[in-house]
Amino acid sequence: MTNFFLKPGENRRLSYRVLLYILVCSLFFTTISAAYQLFVDYKQKIAGVEQLLVQIEESHLRSLSNSLWDLDKLQLSIQMKGIMALANINHIEVAEIIQGEEKKFLNIEGSESKRSVSHKFPLEHTINEKKKKIGSLSLTISLDDIYSSLYNKLLIIVLTKVLEILIWSIFVLIVFQQLIIKHLDRMATYINSFDFDNLNRNKPLFLKRKNLKTPDSLDMVVNAINHLRKSLLKDINMRKTVEYKLRKTNTTIEKQNKLKTNQAQLADIMRGTTDIKILTTDIISYMAEFTGARIGTLYVVGDDNKLHFKGSYGCNRKQKPSSGINIGEGMVGQVVKEKRMIVTSDLPENYVKITSSLGSAVPRHVIVFPVILHENVVGVMELGSFSEFSDDHIEFINLSSENIAIAIDASRSHEKLEALLEKTESQREELNDQKIQLEEANLELEEQTQLLSASENTLKQQREE
Repeated sequence: MTNFFLKPGENRRLSYRVLLYILVCSLFFTTISAAYQLFVDYKQKIAGVEQLLVQIEESHLRSLSNSLWDLDKLQLSIQMKGIMALANINHIEVAEIIQGEEKKFLNIEGSESKRSVSHKFPLEHTINEKKKKIGSLSLTISLDDIYSSLYNKLLIIVLTKVLEILIWSIFVLIVFQQLIIKHLDRMATYINSFDFDNLNRNKPLFLKRKNLKTPDSLDMVVNAINHLRKSLLKDINMRKTVEYKLRKTNTTIEKQNKLKTNQAQLADIMRGTTDIKILTTDIISYMAEFTGARIGTLYVVGDDNKLHFKGSYGCNRKQKPSSGINIGEGMVGQVVKEKRMIVTSDLPENYVKITSSLGSAVPRHVIVFPVILHENVVGVMELGSFSEFSDDHIEFINLSSENIAIAIDASRSHEKLEALLEKTESQREELNDQKIQLEEANLELEEQTQLLSASENTLKQQREE
């Protein structure tokens, strides 16, 4: 039988796929969550850098502008170092404007940075209540610490989440295995064990699990499988019934066709045969061959209301009766009297024997049946065989009985008609002979009359003389 479900061992692949889906989905959402968290932290730290710039602008630009105006490098250097100490500033430079161009006045270099952000502040001095740009402050703030912090945080998040995902995945896998996969294995094993030729041996599917107040999907699947089993059992039984009826119908049709073919063959044998001897011999021979009989006789009811032997099969001269059988005499006469078939197997030892050149034996089974036309027995056939006559043989005999009676009756009518024609012809010949004799007698009478007339005339002449 084709396995429509996975084998129990192969259901582990489903567990692995579920675990893989959990891991992939968890990692996907973890990645999105971590990326969002890092993005927020990055924005916060960048906001801190911007806050630092605001603080420098508000707290140091004015003093730096004054020191630059006074060209006090010492004071300016102290102020710049104070700014360098605020945060991750690795470069600071103060430029002055000389004849409209900015020229470096003082700078302090810190450690090198792979990632940094630069910003430039204008330095202005108020003269007569008017602000005049006298230079600029350039800062380079390192972002290495920010990125390093974000990287470390990313590692912590990833490791923590991965470990958490693995723990939860294993837990979910164990729960999934116990609550679902185990029962799927049971369902697959149950369906794979289906014996479609004998579904009655398969008991309804039952899962060993706690009864729930509300049926879940597994209960629905179990009910569907049990319903499928019942439907299959019903369909298979129906199919077997239909197949049995179909075979029975086909057998009946084949049987009817065979019977019709045999009837047609018998009709061909009887057609056109008018001689009663030949007809009865052909009929008894065909019936004996069809039924497997080894001996047979056919009797025809005569005008004297006796059965006269007309045809035989497998009989020798001593076994052929010479005189008519009265109605009610023996089995043959009794069949005519009762107008019904007699089938017997209880035969005496002195019963007629089936003979051959090697020996003889009494038949074990005999069937005697009448051939009836319009409720009148036309003849009787008797068949003897070593084997039992089947229902098909008896049915064929019953179907062919009337046709045989019609053929025998037609042959007898033809025989009577021929006899009548012969009798009519004989009477016609006798009438012709009598007619010739009368004609000859009339001629003689005419001659005698003529002689008498001549004699009378002679006598008259003599008297007159």
